[in-house]
Amino acid sequence: GLAALWTLAGEFGLVAGDCYPACHSFDRLMVLYRKQKRYDDEIRVIEKAIEILSPRYPDLKPKYEQRLQKVNILRNNNNIDN
Repeated sequence: GLAALWTLAGEFGLVAGDCYPACHSFDRLMVLYRKQKRYDDEIRVIEKAIEILSPRYPDLKPKYEQRLQKVNILRNNNNIDN
């Protein structure tokens, strides 16, 4: 499931020395959850990406923080509409 993917992504990111496998895994999940309007799931993935990837790739943190801000706005707007 999702936890296994996070673990795998973290291992690839730390072992490979190249962010691509780990970053792609997280980014892909974020896109899929956004398309499905599963904002809470997207938030969990973003927070996990920040936790796992930021220590090794600090330049990614602003990208994920911006996405987190945007998804929170979408989630809040979605809650208002419902």
